[in-house]
Amino acid sequence: MSAAHGPSTDLVDLTNVPLAELLTLEDSALAHALRRIRRELDNPEEAIAGFQNRI
Repeated sequence: MSAAHGPSTDLVDLTNVPLAELLTLEDSALAHALRRIRRELDNPEEAIAGFQNRI
């Protein structure tokens, strides 16, 4: 790990890429995931997550 560059990772650094540009990638897995997130943000009642723990 280099202090100048932060932790080492296999993730792509998209820091300087505008979100609008990422959405133009059409059929990429990233574009599909971003569209899903935007849909869930636009319709929060459809986004469901839950956990129930009973003894």
